[in-house]
Amino acid sequence: YLEGVTKVVVPSAVTDPLTGKEYNVTRVTINAFNMLPELEEIVFSEGIQDITGVWDLERLHKVTIPESVESIWGFNFLPALTNIDLPDNLKSLECNTFFSVGLQSLVVPEGVKIIDFESIMNCYDLASIELKGVEAIYEHSMGYFGKMKKLVLPPEFRETFLDCVSGAMEEIWFMGDGVER
Repeated sequence: YLEGVTKVVVPSAVTDPLTGKEYNVTRVTINAFNMLPELEEIVFSEGIQDITGVWDLERLHKVTIPESVESIWGFNFLPALTNIDLPDNLKSLECNTFFSVGLQSLVVPEGVKIIDFESIMNCYDLASIELKGVEAIYEHSMGYFGKMKKLVLPPEFRETFLDCVSGAMEEIWFMGDGVER
């Protein structure tokens, strides 16, 4: 009965049809969309705080994430998703946040301070990443970007680990604000 579904709007509240009781939706978890192979768009409503596990959707090309979301991970194997706007309120990109996604550019908001293990990997079309407030990049956190030539790290950047960034980049810039770190 789900055949042909191309758009899903995840509400901020649902009502139990038996009791009439309303429940707030704050978390969307693994495999919520795996039975929707024709899905092209997902809209998450304001109030949702955590999105976990959106993967294997070849046609998905639009995802709307509200300002209430603080944590995401598991956007994997989404070749048609070329752009995503992350909310300013975002605090955490967990392990495997973007893995084999068709992103061409990515802006990581200032609230994200750490790029976790394998957070942004195998995004071969990714040509630019803006890391607004990142302070640390953990080992094996970002890599295999076929088109990225230059990575610019923000003034707040202060810590890196073994093999934190891999790929064929030509330049890595460490921006400064005059404060020694």
